[in-house]
Amino acid sequence: MSRIPTASRESVPQDQVDSFDTLVASRGSVPDIGPVAIMINSPELATRGEHFRAYFRGDEITLEAPVRELAMILTVRELDC
Repeated sequence: MSRIPTASRESVPQDQVDSFDTLVASRGSVPDIGPVAIMINSPELATRGEHFRAYFRGDEITLEAPVRELAMILTVRELDC
């Protein structure tokens, strides 16, 4: 059992319900494991994280794949501290 309960539409801040609905629709369900399962408790944060992930994994960035992975790991590490 996780220490943070699985988010629900009723448990997120009311001003972020639209972001919650959009994120759940794009993923197909409410995630119950992994970092997004925690971040979805703040849907706006989760949405911004998804944009960040898509940017680093997408074609818009010209960094080589190993450098992109390192940038993502370091950014997550900094957010975790």
